[in-house]
Amino acid sequence: MDISYRIIGGVAVVSLRGRLTISPGESEIVPLRLAIGDLVAAGHVHVALELSQVTHIDARGLAELVESFTSVRRAGGQLTLVAPSARVKQLLGVTRLDTVFPIGEPQPA
Repeated sequence: MDISYRIIGGVAVVSLRGRLTISPGESEIVPLRLAIGDLVAAGHVHVALELSQVTHIDARGLAELVESFTSVRRAGGQLTLVAPSARVKQLLGVTRLDTVFPIGEPQPA
C-alpha cells in the first residue's frame, strides 16, 4: 500500500494505491492507520480518502476504512471516500457501507 497526502483547502486528501487487504503483519493496513492517526493528531479532521488506485480490497480492508471513519468522527471530523475504484465501489454496495460513508467525486486539480 502506497499512501500520499496533501492538504487542500483544509481537507487532508489521502491517496491510496495498491492493495488494502489482510497480509502478514498487516503490512498493507498499518500505513493507512498510521496516516489517519498522524493527521488526526495534527488536527486535520476533515479527510478525503482517494481510492481510485486501490486494486484489491477485502473484509479486513473494509474494516480499516470503518476504523478510519470512526477515528476521524471521534475527533469531530468527517471522512469522505473519493472516486472509489470499481472493485471498492462494488464491495461497498454489497456490504451496504455505501450507505454509511459519504462518497464523493474527484475534484479538479
